[in-house]
Amino acid sequence: MIVFGNTFPPSKRSGLWGRCFAQIGSKQSGFKVFGISLTGLALLAGCSDPEGIREYAAPRDVVAKPAPAMASPATTGPTRMLAAILARPDATWFVKLMGPATQLENQGAPFISLLQSIKFEKPDEPTFTVPGGWTRDDSNPARFATLKLPSTAGPVEATIIKLGAQAGSDLENINRWRGQVGLGPIGEKDMATATKEMEIAGKKAIFVDMIGPGAPKTGGPFSGMMGNRPPAPTSEDTKKGGIPTPPERPTAQIGVVLPQGWKEIPPKPLSLKSYQAANGTVDITITPLAGPAGGLGANINRWRTQVGLEAVDNAKAEADAKPVPSSAGKALFVDLPGKGANAKSIAAGIISKGSETWFIKMMGPADGVAKEKSALAELLKTLKLPE
Repeated sequence: MIVFGNTFPPSKRSGLWGRCFAQIGSKQSGFKVFGISLTGLALLAGCSDPEGIREYAAPRDVVAKPAPAMASPATTGPTRMLAAILARPDATWFVKLMGPATQLENQGAPFISLLQSIKFEKPDEPTFTVPGGWTRDDSNPARFATLKLPSTAGPVEATIIKLGAQAGSDLENINRWRGQVGLGPIGEKDMATATKEMEIAGKKAIFVDMIGPGAPKTGGPFSGMMGNRPPAPTSEDTKKGGIPTPPERPTAQIGVVLPQGWKEIPPKPLSLKSYQAANGTVDITITPLAGPAGGLGANINRWRTQVGLEAVDNAKAEADAKPVPSSAGKALFVDLPGKGANAKSIAAGIISKGSETWFIKMMGPADGVAKEKSALAELLKTLKLPE
């Protein structure tokens, strides 16, 4: 079920959306959700409602040939993106469809049906139903799946990609996507109106449907998440919701004293340093993110869902963070023991330093994390971060 925000007054909302959902199951359905403007989300439905308004510049049917591997297609003219973020206990999944707005005008309902068909009977191998007329292409090993849409104007693809559990905050990912369709960044306070909730495979997911003026490709689909970021915005940018972004720095500037039994491994996605403990069953990552990185409560709630705990009010979530000593600066420690069979747990240190928030996160089987969390606390005492 998609939970829509307060785009329409209560007197209009139930009738309008009721007709929309009734049409989705029909072969005559024309479910359409249109974009996010620079002032917020204009969420409209193509459900024959006389009050429905759709507004954007006349599109041009131009689309560049997609770059190889994981690059996002460059587009010109009004560009539409439908996308979802699925946070799972061990990974974050991104499902995304992007292309010229004219080519995707009737693809809202098929994309939503794709999302609602996803199941995780095996954590690393989700199943889904390919919408009618779409075809699956598994030739790109960097993606879990590529789905090609029928188009006479040029190739359009939907992608399903898996990243680690710590794949950036929802706000950072939404702003990265906004840049890809030519829209400016938003702030945390705008997330409630710029995104919607959808239930996918029994879990809450973040869903967006946006139209922007289009922007040239400046990097792969993960550009802007860590390295090769643009300079930090000016104070005027910040007033408009700009998100500070940290520069790249050598990982040698991170100093740690590894606890006994820990070993360093190649950095996991988004992380500058990664380690393993408890015979390789527990992972530890050191990851810097820009600014408040979505907010303390939002991050803790995301972690809660990753270990099978219910999300709570942000104020209650923040109560889980306790001050601990650290040579890197003011640090908070979060201990989230998971519940249920094969439970996983998270223990993490959170350090705000300059314009960045650093996450020193441990995740693994509940018994392994329970044994190693005191070692993580000791690591925080000796940790040195770049100035």
